[in-house]
Amino acid sequence: MMGKKEKLREALATGLMGVECTPQEITTENIKKSKCYDHFKNGLHLNITQIKSLLNAPSLHEAKKIEAKMPIKIPRYAAWQVRMNWGFKDKRVERCFVCDKPIIFFEDEDTGISLHLDTQSVYFRTSGNWPSSILDMEKETIEILICDDCIKERKDRMFVIKEQPSPPSKHRHIRKSLDDIKNAPVA
Repeated sequence: MMGKKEKLREALATGLMGVECTPQEITTENIKKSKCYDHFKNGLHLNITQIKSLLNAPSLHEAKKIEAKMPIKIPRYAAWQVRMNWGFKDKRVERCFVCDKPIIFFEDEDTGISLHLDTQSVYFRTSGNWPSSILDMEKETIEILICDDCIKERKDRMFVIKEQPSPPSKHRHIRKSLDDIKNAPVA
């Protein structure tokens, strides 16, 4: 049995203050008894069948696919709200953009996206990137994950753009490698 400190630690770690931190069995009776049922029904406009389908999905990613097929009056954060308030802390597996290695996320944010990675990696988000002909006109936010192993192998190709100090030279910006910046003398 969990003590008060453990329950508080669990609640702080998961964001599940005031709700069950351990998922209950998914039954109509348990859903109706839930502290959050009124929110599910009146706030999110979900019926019991919809709530069950979101809870029975194998992951938040799959629950969001189910949510996308629901009527427009249901908010696009309903899957996360239902699963989080039920007590799920599912892991979600994505893949490294370079080597396809599994990268593990926790279900943690209202968008279903989390910066709480269980796998060491780098996470990028963009909603368009000019002059790319592929990503420039994307209306959706694009996520790219790269595992630390792939970053380490390619670290010599990374660079930082630094603004040139006054007086202005021929070039306003200079490109420096991460190693150059790391090894630069401290002024």
